[in-house]
Amino acid sequence: MLAEIEETWMTPVDARLHKLGATVFRRLRSEVVEDQLVRESAAFEAELKALQDDLKHTAAENRAAVQKDIEQVKMQIKTVQEQAKKRLDHAKAETDAREQSLTDQAKQASDRAKRRIDKRITEVKADFDLRAKKLNQAWALTKEALAA
Repeated sequence: MLAEIEETWMTPVDARLHKLGATVFRRLRSEVVEDQLVRESAAFEAELKALQDDLKHTAAENRAAVQKDIEQVKMQIKTVQEQAKKRLDHAKAETDAREQSLTDQAKQASDRAKRRIDKRITEVKADFDLRAKKLNQAWALTKEALAA
C-alpha cells in the first residue's frame, strides 16, 4: 500500500501499522515523484526502441499501426521531459529562495546559530544536487530516446 500522509507525530502511525504486520518506509513526496520520472523515462525509451525494431520487421499493412504507437510513445516521452524540466526549475527556485532566507537569517544570528544555519545551507544544497541529478537523468533519457 502506498499512502501520502502528513503527520506531526510518527509514533501513532507506526504503532498501528506495526500491529498489522506492516513495514513503514518514509520518503519525501519529491523523491518519489523524481524517482518515478526516471523510471518512466527509462521505460518509455525501452518501449520506443522495441517499437522501432518492430517497425523494421512489420508487414506493410501493419506499419501504420506501429508508427501510430511510436508517435504516442514519443508524446509520452515529451510529457515526461517537460515534467522533469519543470520540476528542476521549481527545485532550483525553491533552493535559491531557501538559501537566501537562511543567508539573511545568518546575518543577524549569533556565532552558534550561524554554524547551524551554515550546516542547513549545506544540506539544502546537497538535497538540490541529489534532486537535480535524478531530474537531469530523466531528462537525458528522454532526450536520448527522442534522438533515436
